[in-house]
Amino acid sequence: MQNQNDNHICFIKFNQRKLEKCNFKSVFLCLKLSHDFQKNGYVVQSVRIVTNLFGEYLNTENLKNAREVLRYLSNLLNSSDLSGIRIRFAVGEARTKEEIALVPELIKEF
Repeated sequence: MQNQNDNHICFIKFNQRKLEKCNFKSVFLCLKLSHDFQKNGYVVQSVRIVTNLFGEYLNTENLKNAREVLRYLSNLLNSSDLSGIRIRFAVGEARTKEEIALVPELIKEF
């Protein structure tokens, strides 16, 4: 068993275009790995998921679509059994005018 003060970082690279609700495999994998680490005596302080560019995985055709996917993801992360662990999800950079226009409304909700 590792000392509790040892730091370990796990990087997982996913490259998918326009993810739909059922394809957040990376989130499930991060939550599972965190649970497995805890079961093996490791202290997991946080889970950080950082994505590619905003428009590469999020349906940005309109605000409704973007909200729907982010709401699903938010509910998924909040429903995990990792109580006491900070979960951070960075949605990536918005690059186009259309994507940037969605940001203020999404920030209000999420």
